[in-house]
Amino acid sequence: LIRPMHPQDAASMAAAASAPSIAKYMTRLFPFPYTLSDAQAWISFNISSDPATPSTAFVLTPLHSPDIVIGGIGLKVETSPLSPSKHVAELAYWIGEEWAGRGWTTEAVRGLTEWVFEGSGMERGWTRLWARVVRENVGSRKVLSRCGYRDEGVLR
Repeated sequence: LIRPMHPQDAASMAAAASAPSIAKYMTRLFPFPYTLSDAQAWISFNISSDPATPSTAFVLTPLHSPDIVIGGIGLKVETSPLSPSKHVAELAYWIGEEWAGRGWTTEAVRGLTEWVFEGSGMERGWTRLWARVVRENVGSRKVLSRCGYRDEGVLR
């Protein structure tokens, strides 16, 4: 299940995100160790009271336990009026070690991608999604490949 974040998600988010293997391939903006305070700050940042600017960051939960956060997924949208890529978003995601390797990340990436291009996401006018992946992160590269994403280049 992909759903909006709630303040009560902080404890399970912190537990799921605290493994070193998760932070290993994330940007420096993803803290390690990932604490309850980090989860609370991220949730607060992403909860918007303004319906005109809904969040593009969500949590992943099992269908049978929607109150337990097992990962996160979202889109980073360039908001600068000078940006040439206002219709492009960067896809980012993570899943806790306990739930990795079960196909749930692939399902989430596929679902969010479909939402962007076939569902409500098109209301924002997005025409392209991309993801930045560390070459050694084979699992993430496989997820993207299964969902129709292709390698386009290597950043040095």
